[in-house]
Amino acid sequence: MQNLTIKEHDVEFTFEAAESDTVQKVFDYFSGTYMLKGLKTEKKEEDMTEEEKTECKIAQMDALVGGMSIIPKLSIDLLYMGLLEHHGVCGDKTQDILTRNDAKNLYKQFCKENPDSEIAMHSGLFEALKIQMETDGFFKRIGLEQMIEKMSQPSPKVPQDHKKKNTKQSDNA
Repeated sequence: MQNLTIKEHDVEFTFEAAESDTVQKVFDYFSGTYMLKGLKTEKKEEDMTEEEKTECKIAQMDALVGGMSIIPKLSIDLLYMGLLEHHGVCGDKTQDILTRNDAKNLYKQFCKENPDSEIAMHSGLFEALKIQMETDGFFKRIGLEQMIEKMSQPSPKVPQDHKKKNTKQSDNA
């Protein structure tokens, strides 16, 4: 697969991207933890009233919509991360992307010159960046791949025979 390039700026998610302040946003979004923030989970679903179940579903939908609404901002954050390797302060090419705004302006210029391009939409840019992150092994590099693997494995069952049996002893004995 060819690397993503925006206006002659190569996008690569390797060392510089892994040290970016945006890595926490990557973990939150791609692991789905952003959806859990703010959810009340004190009770198991079977112990909830119908009203509590409804409130929980509304909170989940709010989180889902919230996740979708951050894609424009997150796509620029990710673009900035991906430009750091070759065009940031330590870049081996142009060193002209020094701030998030530099990346945003580069993208804005690209969109004006290529309005029909799939990546001229934030959702298209986001998808292209995600594919580039996968291609570059970025999720593995930052440990996200391993974390998601562990989260998807069923937790080991704890044997129940260690619990004390509730036996009544006779006071008359």
